Amino acid sequence: MKKLLVGIGIAVSLLTGVAFTNTNPASAAGGRDCDTNAIVRCGALDTAEMQTKYNQNTSGDLPAVFAHYGITGADISNTANMKMGRVYKDGRIEVDGNTVATGARSVGRENMTGSNPVTIAGKTYYERSTNVSFDSASIPAIVIMKNGVFHRAIITSCGNPVVATPKEQPKPVAPVVKAPPVTPVEKPKAQPENCPIAGKENLPKDSPDCKETPQVLPSTGPGALLSAGAGISSLTAAGYYFSLSRRKLLNSFLNR
Repeated sequence: MKKLLVGIGIAVSLLTGVAFTNTNPASAAGGRDCDTNAIVRCGALDTAEMQTKYNQNTSGDLPAVFAHYGITGADISNTANMKMGRVYKDGRIEVDGNTVATGARSVGRENMTGSNPVTIAGKTYYERSTNVSFDSASIPAIVIMKNGVFHRAIITSCGNPVVATPKEQPKPVAPVVKAPPVTPVEKPKAQPENCPIAGKENLPKDSPDCKETPQVLPSTGPGALLSAGAGISSLTAAGYYFSLSRRKLLNSFLNR
């Protein structure tokens, strides 16, 4: 009888130990963990539920725990920065199929092998890698992104915060905008200037004929002078003989 009681006691102890071991690691691949390890009891499956439970703060320590891991009330309220993703046992965190962080570590309320104690606001919590705390290959999470870079994550099944090393994301390549072809603009050809001399406007300015035509003056050479002199002499002679004839006529009249 004594041996039977001892055997039952050992069996109960083993069963209890197994149960304890299975309640600590996060094992809900898509459901809820309502055990004593959950920071947010039974978790929050979407951003709206997370906001509600954070504001309710039933456990009384959510703002302190979340703030210790870099998650503020503003982060919880800003759903524009929240993406649904997955945290993997190997430490990867993915959003839309892209790895945004590696080396994930989560925090819980219960101790387990591989954990490091962390004191927050006078209480002790336990931080460990997801390789230690996960039973499942991956668990859904709310991933907080800032400017396209991983900031923090919250496991949906238990509300446990997750820190990790952000993976540098490829910067978007600016599209190459080809400049439109430049059409050469022909400069207007300089028009030749016309001759400014009246009557020769149709000639180019640099034409040898673009010059004043000299006026022909009366001839004033020796021949012209002789002709002029001869004319004057003739007139003088005619005047003389006319005067002489008049004088003779007058004398003839007086002598009568």
